[in-house]
Amino acid sequence: MISRPTRTGLFAAAGIIALSACGDSSTQPGTPPTTMIPISMPTDTIETGGTTDPPLAVRIEDAMGNAVEGTPVRFFVVNGQGALSPGVAVAGSDGIAESRFRAAATPGTARIRADIPSAPNVPAFEFTVVTQASDSVTLSVVEGSGQRAEVGSQLPIPFVVEVRTPQGDPAGGISVAYRITTGESAVLTADSVITSADGRASSLLTLGRASGEYTVTAFATRGVQTDSVRFTATATATFEGSVVVDSVSGGELTAGQQAVLHGSGFSPVAAENDVRIEGVTAQVLDASGSRLTVLVPTYSGECLPAREVGLRVLVQGDASNGSMIHLNPVQPFVDLAIGETMTVRGPEAVSCLQFGPGDAPREFGVIVASADRRAGQSVDMRLRTRIPADLGASTSVSPLILPDMEPALAQEVTSRARQDVTLRRNVLRGLTEGRARVARASVAPQPASISVPTVGESLQYFFAVRSDLTATCDNTDVVVTGTVRAVGEHLVLLEDDNAPRGGFGPDEWSTLLAELDQVIAPVDAQYFGPWEDIDANGRVVILFSPLVNALSSGDEAGIGGFFLPLDLAASGAGGGGLPGPGGELCPASNEAEILYLATADPEGLTGPAIPVDRAVRNARGLTAHELQHLINAERRIANGAGGFGDAEEVWLDEGLSGLAEGFAGLAVIGQSTRSGLTYDQVTGTRSELDAFNSFQINNFFNLSLFMFSPASAPTIAGVDFGGLGGLQMRGFSWFLLRWLADQATAGEEAFLRDIVVGGQNLDRGIENLERATGRFWEDLLADFAVAIVTDGTGQEGLDERFRILTWEQRDVFARLNRNVAAGSLFPLPFPLRAAPLAAETAAFDFNVGASTVSYFTLAPGTDVPALALGVFTPTGDSLSESSEPQITIVRIK
Repeated sequence: MISRPTRTGLFAAAGIIALSACGDSSTQPGTPPTTMIPISMPTDTIETGGTTDPPLAVRIEDAMGNAVEGTPVRFFVVNGQGALSPGVAVAGSDGIAESRFRAAATPGTARIRADIPSAPNVPAFEFTVVTQASDSVTLSVVEGSGQRAEVGSQLPIPFVVEVRTPQGDPAGGISVAYRITTGESAVLTADSVITSADGRASSLLTLGRASGEYTVTAFATRGVQTDSVRFTATATATFEGSVVVDSVSGGELTAGQQAVLHGSGFSPVAAENDVRIEGVTAQVLDASGSRLTVLVPTYSGECLPAREVGLRVLVQGDASNGSMIHLNPVQPFVDLAIGETMTVRGPEAVSCLQFGPGDAPREFGVIVASADRRAGQSVDMRLRTRIPADLGASTSVSPLILPDMEPALAQEVTSRARQDVTLRRNVLRGLTEGRARVARASVAPQPASISVPTVGESLQYFFAVRSDLTATCDNTDVVVTGTVRAVGEHLVLLEDDNAPRGGFGPDEWSTLLAELDQVIAPVDAQYFGPWEDIDANGRVVILFSPLVNALSSGDEAGIGGFFLPLDLAASGAGGGGLPGPGGELCPASNEAEILYLATADPEGLTGPAIPVDRAVRNARGLTAHELQHLINAERRIANGAGGFGDAEEVWLDEGLSGLAEGFAGLAVIGQSTRSGLTYDQVTGTRSELDAFNSFQINNFFNLSLFMFSPASAPTIAGVDFGGLGGLQMRGFSWFLLRWLADQATAGEEAFLRDIVVGGQNLDRGIENLERATGRFWEDLLADFAVAIVTDGTGQEGLDERFRILTWEQRDVFARLNRNVAAGSLFPLPFPLRAAPLAAETAAFDFNVGASTVSYFTLAPGTDVPALALGVFTPTGDSLSESSEPQITIVRIK
């Protein structure tokens, strides 16, 4: 049995911690609670039907660490199965409130939350209780033993066992094995069956060709201590009864539909006819001595394939001859031509898909998704397949395990993690919560009123960013003095006077200005719209400062540059744009369009060492990337009636900036979108290769990481999880937008400008894409998933909506994989790997995050008569509606 710490020991330890922390545990009735401290273990393990001992318990304290008596604490099950008693517990004199959790009859994991409804300021706490199958059970025969039937026929009644724990509770989730111990060539519908919540399991025997006694033994397996039970049946050489079934109208049955049986010896009283189809009772709707109209069972809760089933009629205990007849399932067969797709949605629809027999080899892509829009959510799923030869729910469950990431690749993921999202989000949250005013451009300035900086001029700006990646309106103590190094039509390049030695020289400034000002800035404005020019200088300032370098640590720059939303707030200084209505002033705002970039630092004097050539390369991609963020923020915040809370969601804003890099890179080498670009077309010369490395390779690297494990990728994240998750988010959103822009009938420029603005209501995230495309998110997610896996394969019959027009992605990935310099970053010729499903009874467990997918392939051979596929929870229950499950099938061959 499972050993657990005693309640006394747990509470004693908790008491020591509490006393040492605050020195006073006296009760303070009426004192406002401020803290909830878990007293019992945060994770416990019990058996099916068992109860947590000790109970789940929390201690309520006030701001001084004193126990608070009389606080009502609510305990409730967030997900999983089981019951709590009480649901609301009142804290006693020691401040402790407790509730007991009683496990359900099936194994699984439950999350239980404790909170204080009357004090929402007190953070809730979650407990986890893992329910395991009982390790000792007893079995008993329910029905089925002692039947008699002719050789070669299927018995009318299944062999049903009931499994109970030593305490007498039904034992769900127990694997019961059925073994034929006597009788040659007999067959069971299932050799292994998992007990349901009522502790029952069943299997149906088809007799062999020899007459005589047959015996079947049933016992629990998989390390569970158990007794065994024995079933018997007698096979007769010929049929001995007086009830005869001659035929079935139509020659086959369909689950859930009516069928007419013809024969003799039936009772004209419908209730006196017990019609068994594969051991399950069918409702008799109409009866005569020679004709029965029945409703074929639906086999509710099961996902069973088309198969041959036994049919018998029992009239007052007298069984008819046994007939084997074909049974079609309730669900229609997946009937797709090569290249066609279909999507089913909802817990019921995904619980069963049917694949019929084929006369030629077939292959399907099976894409399981959660279209849940709640970022951070995930759902545990079990995909189960069954074939007619084995109708049991497989007791062998294989978790889908991704291969380990190569050390070199893992190191690259770490080094490429970017922190600009965290900075931007921290600042936007502070500006929103502080009700900061927005600085808005009054009117488009006339040429005479524009004050253009000149080369050599000294400019000063606040640098409000702290080392913890926050920037507040009162942080005016750091002022950067910089010298204008280059001025173009759209940009001003400004160098911090404290820049380390060995940085950019005149050639670098001239080269940067030519590309950034004449190519990159115009391209960003072309696709995403113009910036506002709230400082009336007609240009965006790019400040190269070692203060940006100092925000990074390690060997690689974790933050190479950023746009700071703080600079769009009204400072009250009177030198910039007009303040928006209401809100507070922000003295640290520069009221200007500024991009902050790391400067060259070959010796690493102010942060990670950044050679000049790398600083130039970083500046190219970062300018395109961060300028989109600036334009996006201004179009939503500074232009019109928006505020800082209307900024675009993180994942979509990052995807747009990924596109900005791609657009700029193509413009630099004179290539266009929607032209099916291969690797050779964009890397043929040294300058083209440099442009690919500056603008494109990051996007493809991030996309490859998304494909590496799409089911776990935080695709619609509202925060940057850093590391792998942050890069996966960027890869997903970039390629999703690349596909949507390729598909935009009104042109990609109009489409992307529309997304940047967000429509009249400043829609954000998923709602913004739905508005701009006129399509539901779940449809977009399904089609994009198909596009990723099929594009570039030459798949015949595929609809044009699945085409990705700008890139030949498979060619790019394959060439990067073979490239000596990039091969370690792209270890596979194509990074997306689908898990193969064999044409057998099997099960796979996996987890799918919100708004993402898991890929499988299925290739039922011509020797497989049928196969059923369904997706459930790991305990066999229907998935929740809130997880928005869907399955997309694409016929590949």
